[in-house]
Amino acid sequence: MFSHVPPMTDPTPPQPDAAPQPPSPRAFCQATGLIYQIVGFIFCIGTCCWGFTASIGGFLGVGGDSLSAPVTTAPTATQPASTGGAHAAWFTAAVWSTFVGGLAAAAVGLAMQHERRKSGRNGMIVSGIMAAIFLGYLIFAIAIEPAIGRALGAAAMLALWIALFLLAGHSAELLRRFPPTTTDSEWTQFDEDAWRKSASHRRRDRTNL
Repeated sequence: MFSHVPPMTDPTPPQPDAAPQPPSPRAFCQATGLIYQIVGFIFCIGTCCWGFTASIGGFLGVGGDSLSAPVTTAPTATQPASTGGAHAAWFTAAVWSTFVGGLAAAAVGLAMQHERRKSGRNGMIVSGIMAAIFLGYLIFAIAIEPAIGRALGAAAMLALWIALFLLAGHSAELLRRFPPTTTDSEWTQFDEDAWRKSASHRRRDRTNL
């Protein structure tokens, strides 16, 4: 009396799980950009706090003039009179160059995290300049006015900026070997034009238009 009705089945076969996406070859650049931003932020905040403290100390007369006023030492029979002006100038230059370098590092790090093509080279320029400054400060603290504390501080900053230089150099190489494509959300027309100009070795004339 009753015809057999087959059970209802889903006509759509189960889809296999999507294969995991391979990691981006530029993930190192993004991580380096984050490191640059953190270091730059720390340097900016640290130097701002130092400058504010020094200004308040100088206004209140509590040791604030130790970096601005030269300290004269009594000469001996074999040593001429010397002042602390050179050390004050080097220290002040190192601190405020760290502030400027921190700002530049944070900006470069943001561009590097968004995979801008020239961000790696810009990071090398910023960190290279800062490494040169602290190399000069280290030489001053060792050869001209020896002081173990200043030498250790300058050596630590020099090592940090050299490490950032190496990270930026590797990031620049990755951006050169694996440039972002037009499908990447952060890839702009400006980046596309810069990539085409760097990739083309032909002479641009009217025949190539």
